[in-house]
Amino acid sequence: MTDQRILEASFALIERELGPHHFPDWAFAVVRRMIHASADFDFAQTLKWSDDFAEAVAQALRQPITIAVDTEMVRVGIARHAARTANVSVVCYLNDPEAATLAAAAGLTRSAAGIRLVARRHPNPLLAIGNAPTALDEAVRLIEQEGWRPRAVVGMPVGFVGVEEAKSRLLAQRHVAYLSCVGRKGGSAVTAAALNALLEFWQSP
Repeated sequence: MTDQRILEASFALIERELGPHHFPDWAFAVVRRMIHASADFDFAQTLKWSDDFAEAVAQALRQPITIAVDTEMVRVGIARHAARTANVSVVCYLNDPEAATLAAAAGLTRSAAGIRLVARRHPNPLLAIGNAPTALDEAVRLIEQEGWRPRAVVGMPVGFVGVEEAKSRLLAQRHVAYLSCVGRKGGSAVTAAALNALLEFWQSP
């Protein structure tokens, strides 16, 4: 069986197990990919987005756009889909030497420092955070206190310390469109899956 056939069979199983739903088409594509990446149907209950998210992402992907991510795993996970169009570039500054210097000087985690570099270098990226809640906290701080305006934020960090609080702060801000999953679950794999679904949905011929 080919990879494509396996994917199609997996999607069919997911759709059967999910049963009737009320997701918009784009959100169903996202949650299906997230479940496929994790085998976790809880994401069908925890996925949350702002009313303006779909339009913000659709507009962003109609023009040249930088997708900024917090981990190399997310970057690698979306590289194939992003490479299909000339107008999408993907950056990750976690391992940038300046991130380490900034983290030490400002008392930040390296993940948060990487996001601060994103804000300095990219005024309006599509931002995706799939690992560290400190990165999401820094993104929300930059949005609320310094006027940074990503086109949208996909915020799905994973873990136990500060994760739910960081997601709550993202959902509470009203400046930037967002997609998230409430609770402790998330991670680089499901964040990459969500981004790939968005790229597929709005960049399909």
